[in-house]
Amino acid sequence: MIGRRNRSRSRWRQQQVWIGGGSLGPHTAHFVPPHHDRVPELIDDLIVFANRVDVPVIAQIAIAHAQFETIHPFPDGNGRVGRALIQAMLRGGQLTRSVAVPVSAGLLHDTAEYAVRADWRTRVTARRGAAVHRLVDLLLRQPVVDNKLVTSTLGVTGANAPIAIDRLVDAGILAQITDGRRNRIWQAEDVVQMLDEFAARAKRRRH
Repeated sequence: MIGRRNRSRSRWRQQQVWIGGGSLGPHTAHFVPPHHDRVPELIDDLIVFANRVDVPVIAQIAIAHAQFETIHPFPDGNGRVGRALIQAMLRGGQLTRSVAVPVSAGLLHDTAEYAVRADWRTRVTARRGAAVHRLVDLLLRQPVVDNKLVTSTLGVTGANAPIAIDRLVDAGILAQITDGRRNRIWQAEDVVQMLDEFAARAKRRRH
């Protein structure tokens, strides 16, 4: 289903990374992936498992995807590759007849549109690794958020999440789409518009 990459051309991460907890160190992180020196052997093990034919396919896909994200082998783009892995294994297991293109691939299809990330970053002034910058990255994957999602995903306190959200509202990146101040939901309109355009292009191609 998936093959081994030429090591001389691979781009495995070359440093320790962690998820949540800020940029100063992993001591407060929500998750710390394996040391980068172990990535090649762990990917080899994952490939062996993904190519087994004696495991129920749905369970195999779920475990393979979880393991891939746990390894976190790339410096960036692990979410996109993980979603692509799911689609490839569904197709390889003959559970689907075609591969569904991840939504993020639609954003990457037009690099001019995907440069919205760079545009957003010019509107926000904050230290590197600040929650507001991580919220920008989250919005490219999840353009509709609430306070609870931002708090849990970014690993910030319930008091700091609204600060990051308000910064992006002031910058014109987020807009509240609910009324009142209870159970508020915000939307990154630039990303939603790009997704709508991508869906329209995909529909035209099918016809």
